[in-house]
This record gives sequence, structure tokens and C-alpha cells, in this order.
Amino acid sequence: MLKKIGIILVALAISSCSSTKPFQDEGGAESYSTDITEIGISNSRSFRVGMLLPLTGADSKYGQGLKNASLLALNDVNNPNLVIQYYDTASTPAGARVAVKNAALQQAQLILGPLKSTEVSAISNETIYQGIPVIAFSTSPDVLQPTIYTLGLLVDEQIDRIISYAAASGRNNFALLLPDNNTGIAFARSAIKSANKNRVAIKIIGFYPQGTSDFSTIVKQITDSGISFDAVMVPEGGITLTAATAMFAYYDITYPNVQFLGSSMWEAGISSRETSLQQSIYPALTKSNSSNFVAQYYSMFNEKPSSLYTLAYDAVIIADKLSKAQSQNYTDDITAIGGFRGLNGKVRFFDDGSNQHSLDIISVSSQGNKVIDSGEKYFEAPIQSLPPIDADTVYSVPHIIGKDSSLAQVLIYGKTIDFVTPNNNMLEQIAQ
Repeated sequence: MLKKIGIILVALAISSCSSTKPFQDEGGAESYSTDITEIGISNSRSFRVGMLLPLTGADSKYGQGLKNASLLALNDVNNPNLVIQYYDTASTPAGARVAVKNAALQQAQLILGPLKSTEVSAISNETIYQGIPVIAFSTSPDVLQPTIYTLGLLVDEQIDRIISYAAASGRNNFALLLPDNNTGIAFARSAIKSANKNRVAIKIIGFYPQGTSDFSTIVKQITDSGISFDAVMVPEGGITLTAATAMFAYYDITYPNVQFLGSSMWEAGISSRETSLQQSIYPALTKSNSSNFVAQYYSMFNEKPSSLYTLAYDAVIIADKLSKAQSQNYTDDITAIGGFRGLNGKVRFFDDGSNQHSLDIISVSSQGNKVIDSGEKYFEAPIQSLPPIDADTVYSVPHIIGKDSSLAQVLIYGKTIDFVTPNNNMLEQIAQ
């Protein structure tokens, strides 16, 4: 395997030095051009894929890691008809626009990437005009639309997975502790949509200043509010999570009376030895042969790969499958109900650009974190996306702490909620 990858890397060096005449953007104050690197030998049956990555600029570390992972996948699929062309977005929307024009000029049939939502927005008009489907790596739902898909794990999906599991386990009343930024609002909206779907209630939301490690005031306000809850969601990981849960423990908010819930952000930096986190749960992408990928990546590139890099690996696996499809309607093939299987388990795409992953529920334990509810092994019937929040039929409005209540309601619901008329049938279902 290492010999094959070595040959690919030599090919990279040679092709990078080859003479190309890429499109250049002369508009505005700056000019941009993107280097073009091609891996694979073209023939009449070639399936040409343009991979747009930030190989220079602020995000170049991630771009290079994604590229490395794609090289491992290209070696593993061993498909002589699959040609990967790499285009540098320079970590900017302007660079992404140049990159996608170059990909189109070189007859790309599929675009993989780019990484950031601003870059996805920058290329959308061009790819739609050219009829080239996109599978990006962004986690923003705002940039998705027909033929613009993403492999990124979306907030709606992961929050619905954890709240649905908690609700099925008997948790009915939820508190949220969220950063006071756009990410926090996104988590709040997703949690409220999932709570409505599962007939449970978000009772209180506490917003804290982004980057703080002092949760003494906000947690005291939550515990002193008189509002009862049996689950607390703290999406952020790392020292934020440790500091927050430790403060809740100080006020005797602990398992089993209260279950702590997280997001996929926990996976990157959570200590199973932290007492306040024992029996806490969070969603995570299903792992399939990931340990082998980590070993291969480290052996080849002498560093441990970020979990982000698995997206590029899986993207090449998907491209390989599409290259072997009998039809030329790649949109139908991309949105096939059965989806695709890769390092991150199963994934499938929907017509609106969103996706569904197989997500495990992980329980934190001093004996080692473990899967307590496995994600789907197969996709069959289509699923329905979470319904949008309807401010006119709200039956329960959470108490807001740490942020102006009216402003928070406008950001979450689209308007202020002056009063609530409870739906008795719904409340009876919640009580049960």
C-alpha cells in the first residue's frame, strides 16, 4: 500500500509542475488563480472529479489533511477510471469561484468540497449553470439546495437524534446551555423543533458569552429559576463542557435525576474520567474501519488525522460508486434511498441537499465511552425533515436567561411570542 501511495505522491509532484493555463479572475482589487493537480490516468471512460480544497491560506492545514485522506481512499478503491483533479480555493470565496471555473473547464462531472459555507455559496451559481452536482464538506444548511449536497453533519440531525433518544428514555423537560452566538441560536432552533416532534418541552435556555469558562452566574440563575428539568443539553465540548457540568454538580444537578446531553462536538475533547460527565450521552457518526484509516494515515503522513479528514475519504468512496453507475443522471444516483457506506457509516442525500447519517448514541463512562444505541445499518424508507418552527402554534415557550428574551424569541421563532395558549391534548401526552 505504501508503495502505491508513494507513486501517487510522485505523480502529484510531477503534475503540480506541469504547465497549465487555469482561468484567472481579474475582477475586483485582486487576481486569483488556482493550481490544478490531477491524479489518475484519463481515458474515454474516465469519471472526472474536481475536489475543491483550501490548499493555501488560513485553512490550508485542513485542506492538506483532506487531500491526504482522499489519496488514501483513491488508493483503496483502485479504480483506473476515477480521475481526481485538485483545485485550490485559497481559503476564500473568490478563490473558490476561480477553482470551480477551472474544474468546469476541465470537464469535471462531480465537485467534491469545498470546506466552508461561504465557499459553497460562491460556487453554487456556476455549478448549477454547468449542471455539475456538488458534495461539499460544510455543516451549514443555509447553502444547500437541489444538486448542492453536503457530507457535513448538520445541527438538526444530531440534535434530533440525541433529544429523540432522551425522550424515548423518559426525559420530558429539557434545559439548554448555549453560547450566545449564531451557533447557539441554531442549536436552540433545532432543539425546539425536535422537542415539538417528540412531544417534550424545552423549559429554559441559558445563553453564556462565547469563550467564557465562568459558568457560576448562569448556572445559578438556571437552578434558582424554580423551573424543573430532567435533562440538560450542553453542545460545546472541551473546557467549556467540563466547567459547565462541574458547576451544575456544585448545585447537585447530577445523574440520574438529570441527564446531560451533548452534540458531536463532545467527541473531539471529552474526558471519560470527569466525574460530572458520567452517564452523559452524545451523538457520534458511526465508525466503520476508522482505526485502520487512522493507522494508515499516521503511517503515511506521520500525524494523527482529524475526524474531519474522513469526509474526504468517504467523498472519494461515493465518487467511486457514482463512476460505476449505469445511468448518467448523477442526481438520481446521489439521492438513492440506500445511500452510501464509508468510514463514517451510512449516509444518504436528499433532494434539498440535506443528508442523513447513521448516528450512534455514546455514553460516557470511566470504563471507556461506549455505544449504547447504534445508528442505522441500512436506509430504507425516506424520512421527513424536522418541521419548521411555527410561531403561531407554539404551545410552550422556554424561559430565557443571559440574553434579552424578546431578541432571543425573534432569532428563534422569527417574532416575539406575547402569550401561549397551551394545547391540552399535547400537554397531557407530555405528562404521560
